[in-house]
Amino acid sequence: SMQVQLSKLRDDLLEKEEELGAKDLDLRRQDREIKQKEEDLSHKNVDLQNSSAALCQKSEELRQRDQKLLDLTKQKDEEVRKRDEEVRRLRLNTEDLKLRLDETLAKQTEATFNADR
Repeated sequence: SMQVQLSKLRDDLLEKEEELGAKDLDLRRQDREIKQKEEDLSHKNVDLQNSSAALCQKSEELRQRDQKLLDLTKQKDEEVRKRDEEVRRLRLNTEDLKLRLDETLAKQTEATFNADR
């Protein structure tokens, strides 16, 4: 009877050791999976940081390009304003010259008319 109990206890102990061994293997497997996931996440984090840095750089490049375009637009607007001003000035000069020419021609015509009398 004592021998049977010892034998049963030994069997139970062996069974528990097998269960513990299986649980230990399972925990080690889970630990490896967790470590692999941590490594993957670390790589993804580095990738995200690199992407973020690249986006920041691209954003800065776009901001600089926008500023250049704005500066060029201002410069062109100023050139157009000056050209328009010059065109107005030339038109006024041209109109003034036409008036003077008309006056001169009228005086010459009058002088010629008077001389012919």
